[in-house]
Amino acid sequence: MYTAALSCDNPPRYIDIEHETLLQHPLLLESLPLNETGVILSWHDTKGRPKDLIQRAAAIQDVANIDVVKMVWRACSLRDNLEAFELLRSRQQPMIAFCMGEYGVMSRVLAPKFGGFATFACTEEHGPTAAGQLTAQEFESTYRFRSINSATRVYGVIGNNVAHSQGPAFHNAAFEEAGTNAVYLPLQVPSGWEHLKATTMELIDHTSLDFSGASVTIPHKQDMLKLVVESQGNLDDLCTATGATNTLHIEEGAMSSTNTDVEALVSLLNDAKHVLVLGAGGVARAAVVAMKSSGASVCIAARNTDQANELARELSCEVATELLDTIDTVINCTPVGMVGSDDPDGDPLLQLA
Repeated sequence: MYTAALSCDNPPRYIDIEHETLLQHPLLLESLPLNETGVILSWHDTKGRPKDLIQRAAAIQDVANIDVVKMVWRACSLRDNLEAFELLRSRQQPMIAFCMGEYGVMSRVLAPKFGGFATFACTEEHGPTAAGQLTAQEFESTYRFRSINSATRVYGVIGNNVAHSQGPAFHNAAFEEAGTNAVYLPLQVPSGWEHLKATTMELIDHTSLDFSGASVTIPHKQDMLKLVVESQGNLDDLCTATGATNTLHIEEGAMSSTNTDVEALVSLLNDAKHVLVLGAGGVARAAVVAMKSSGASVCIAARNTDQANELARELSCEVATELLDTIDTVINCTPVGMVGSDDPDGDPLLQLA
């Protein structure tokens, strides 16, 4: 296969050889008519990060007569991307290093920030060849890949279903219009306090990443506020009133937060008089505060009755009953019916009201 490619009229600029193949055939490189063709020596792990990642990186870079080293593994969390960045920063020669899977998009997009030799894209016509692979159009139009450099600041949307978020397209277009050297990414973080805390703090502590802030969505709005408070960061009055945040700002490692959901809902629904809020999480909190500040009466419905009762007591509203004839506005603050959720075609009214 290699010989046929190298012997054609227009031989490739590079050929990709698996490290395992070279271990099995140690004289392979010497037998190939390389001429002007370079060699990319590859290593992949489709299951996850191996325990001996650093040792593997050292071993593959010690192989002689190699032009580019390529190391790819499946990310199990966003934190795996940071190790890919460290491999690039400490490389001894040209290197490709990124992570596969839904958690690996960050390492693919930010390759030029850390001096990566290349990244991989697919075409819209043929689709991805590996999990998490973006199209060439997404690299160019959504993420402005060619403008990313070592000084690019990193933002994103933190949530547990962000692959379908329109945030990257909107914010990256805004950065381009404003001439801001920044990129906005989907930042997938599983549900739970420990996941959110560990991931956010590592992103902040990795100073070369230049992580500067994030939008915060389901289900992390309350836990993110807790993290800001625990870290002695600043929060505005709306965060205090709602007990949740949807916007995180990082400056010199210090956190601050605000809640723009309240103002947005007030501007959209200033004529609402009798409001039913579906859900009892961070978005629901903002919805209750916003509608009450507009003078509307508010009742809530949630699958977790105890959580609904607690929120009603805390924010001085009512728990919904079957008597909903006066309702003129419904605000869905649940993932039911959301693209990318477990129930994208569901009707939250049928489930909760």
